[in-house]
Amino acid sequence: MMPPTHADAVTAGAGASAKRPTPLRWLSALLVLQVVLLVTLTVLMIAAPGITRDAVLRGDPTLSRHELDIAVKVTIAYVAAMHVVHLAIATWLVVKALKRRRWARNVLTIYLPLATVGSLVSWSDRNFAWVVILSNVVNVAIVGLLWLPRSVRAHFASTI
Repeated sequence: MMPPTHADAVTAGAGASAKRPTPLRWLSALLVLQVVLLVTLTVLMIAAPGITRDAVLRGDPTLSRHELDIAVKVTIAYVAAMHVVHLAIATWLVVKALKRRRWARNVLTIYLPLATVGSLVSWSDRNFAWVVILSNVVNVAIVGLLWLPRSVRAHFASTI
């Protein structure tokens, strides 16, 4: 009798005993990197509110000083909240994808590009460009790891 192959493990079912392909092992590391990047962006915005102030003023130069102060605080709070929501959704979906849930892989494939487009649309200051670009590269890398490697496609082929 031949020893079991990776294909045998894939067809054996969606249980935790099936070996995870090497490319999928990078998903957790990429998710941690995403957390670091988005927390860094939020901390930078809090530490350097003048940059956010300048971006808000470019959007509406007619704001009074008081309105501008409120707009800066609201902008930073909004960005922080959006990052928390994004990380919660992405983490939950990655955990489900790592458990061989094909639906989670499909939702990530739609969600992460939408998040990337959203970040590019809302990106208003070149001072934070490196964080935004790296975060978007991570999104693209996650989607790529979910679809490009043959071993990953085989891993999800027999699951729900």
